[in-house]
Amino acid sequence: VHKGQVLARLMPHTPPHLSWVVPARFAQALQQVRWIKARPVDMPGQQWSVALSSLTSAPATRLPAPALSARRGGAIPVLDNDPQGMTPAEPMIAMQAQLVEPVERVGSRVWLRLELPPQPLGWQLWTRVHELWQAARLGH
Repeated sequence: VHKGQVLARLMPHTPPHLSWVVPARFAQALQQVRWIKARPVDMPGQQWSVALSSLTSAPATRLPAPALSARRGGAIPVLDNDPQGMTPAEPMIAMQAQLVEPVERVGSRVWLRLELPPQPLGWQLWTRVHELWQAARLGH
C-alpha cells in the first residue's frame, strides 16, 4: 500500500462503515494497527475516527465497490478478463470498520491512515525490499 492511495469507500449502513481491501501480503502488519483515520477524497479538511473494535477482515475475491478498481479511478489493479472490473489482480483481504461519529458523505471515496507501531530501520528496509520483490514477481 502506497502513501496517498485511495483504498476505502464509505458504505450506506447504519452505523456508517468503511469497506476496503488490502493486499494479502500485508496481513501480518494489519494485526498491529493502533488507530485508523478516514478523510474524504473531495474534502481534505474533514477527518473521521474509525472504531478499531469494529475492525473485521476476510479473504476478498471481489472489490467492495467499483470505484476502488484501477479502471474506475481507484488504485487497485483488477484482472483483465473480468468485464466488470471487480476481481483484484492479486490476493486481497477485505476489511470493514465502523465510523465513530455519524457522517453525511455515504458512498464517497476516502483516504485511510493506519497507524502501526514503530519498527527498526533495518526491518523497515527489509520489509520494503521484500514488498518490491513480491510486486515484481506478481508483475505489478
